[in-house]
Amino acid sequence: MTDYNARFLSATELAGLPFRACGKDVLIDSSVRLIGVENILLGDRVRIDAGTIIIATGPVTIGSWVHIAANCYLEGRGGITIGDFANISSYVSLHSVSDDFSGASLTNPMTPERFKRLQLGEIVLERHALLGTKSTVLPGVRVGEGGVLGAHSMTRGDISAFTIHAGVPARRVKDRRRDLLELEAQFLSENGG
Repeated sequence: MTDYNARFLSATELAGLPFRACGKDVLIDSSVRLIGVENILLGDRVRIDAGTIIIATGPVTIGSWVHIAANCYLEGRGGITIGDFANISSYVSLHSVSDDFSGASLTNPMTPERFKRLQLGEIVLERHALLGTKSTVLPGVRVGEGGVLGAHSMTRGDISAFTIHAGVPARRVKDRRRDLLELEAQFLSENGG
């Protein structure tokens, strides 16, 4: 298989970026847009695929063994924390800040702050969280350990550990199996983790 116009940043290129911290074996596609690099902390073995945009005007912390698929949007003004082994599928949007849509204030980034009523809240994806393609997470949401948000879903509320939520707005569908915890332990023992 031949790749065309696809490459990850080299170790030298990564070392030249002023990350808050950058772990080992990090893969970031050369087309990824990083705004506020100095507010981004990356663990070990993080992969961020083509077309993703990370706006780190607040702290963005990404744990180890994390994958962020192509064309995702992470707006980190309110803070974003992504735990180890989390997976974010393609076209997912994380919005830690949002305009007030009620009409009680002005909106958009071109309007001075004093005329807006922003909703601001840290988004936390705990270990093994999984976000399905084209899902949307709004400010202040916590996805518990092993929690899942299904494809094409949107959540304004927290997702409990090892539960699967789907829909708009997302609702609990069923529990998620915990076998992955044993697999994680086996994987780490075999890989010096």
